[in-house]
Formats: sequence, C-alpha cells, structure tokens
Amino acid sequence: MSTLTVPTIPSYVADANERVRAEPNPFSNAKIVEVTLENGKFDGETPVALRSIPFDTLLAALVNGYEREKTVEEVAHDRIRTAVEVRLTHAKHTTTTEAVRHTSFVNGIKFALRELGVKIEGVNA
Repeated sequence: MSTLTVPTIPSYVADANERVRAEPNPFSNAKIVEVTLENGKFDGETPVALRSIPFDTLLAALVNGYEREKTVEEVAHDRIRTAVEVRLTHAKHTTTTEAVRHTSFVNGIKFALRELGVKIEGVNA
C-alpha cells in the first residue's frame, strides 16, 4: 500500500496555483501542467512560479494537495515561542534564583516584542 505524499511548497508557488484556480474559468490540473511545460507559450509570473519546483513535486501538489513552507517570520516566531515555553517550564522546576533568571528572560522577550509592535501567539498575543 502506498502512502499519500503531501509536499511542502514555497508560498509563491501555492499563491500561483491558487491564483489560477480562482480565475473566472479555473485552471484544471491538466491546464496547470500545460502552462508549466509550455515554456515561452505562457508569460507572466504564474508559469515561472510553477516551473520553479520539481515537476514531480508540482504533480504531487496538484493531486494530493500541499502544505505551504513557513515564512522566515513564521519560523522565527516558532523559535521564540519555543524558547519562552522552555524558559517558563524551567522556571517552574528550578530554584528561586534560576526561576528569576528564566522569568527575566521571558520578560525581556515580551518587552522587545512590545517595543517592536510584534505579536506572537502564545507569547504576547
């Protein structure tokens, strides 16, 4: 039995796919493949975006669906969220001195985010 493979593709490729699917006459999978294969026949950013990933990945995305790659900002938010969670967990299970250090770290992160006007779910939002 084969396993369904749902590829992760760059956001700009997902955007291109969703753009042609939202047209008044939405592109079928066959039309998307044609646009991708016919280099020079179709102009614009959509064919370029679709051609930027391996063809097999595009086919898997069209047939099985896809996940969007996280943006640099989303990856950074995940790392910050994890750091805060780890520090808060350590603060609960350490000595008072260590707990103060961990809590101070978290407070510093929250201060910086507040000053920058950045909201991160699970940290300061």
